[in-house]
Amino acid sequence: MAGPGRFWDAEPRWRWVRIRIGGRWIPGDVERWRLHHGSTAWIALVRWGPGTLDWGWYLVDPDTVRPTPRPHSGEPRTGGGGRP
Repeated sequence: MAGPGRFWDAEPRWRWVRIRIGGRWIPGDVERWRLHHGSTAWIALVRWGPGTLDWGWYLVDPDTVRPTPRPHSGEPRTGGGGRP
């Protein structure tokens, strides 16, 4: 991770989210939180799959990122073999 500003690793209780990609809500794992370039808005580094392109920074907003309960043991978090 590069760039200005502080960042925080995601604690387990704030880690699981649903993100909106291409008009669909899919499960994702938050890896980092940071304040958006000197503002009070939060952005999150979210991974939603095992591929090298299955991640992105998202502005934390109810229209794009929503917290979700921790999944049950054995329930896949992401499609295609993502991390539990």
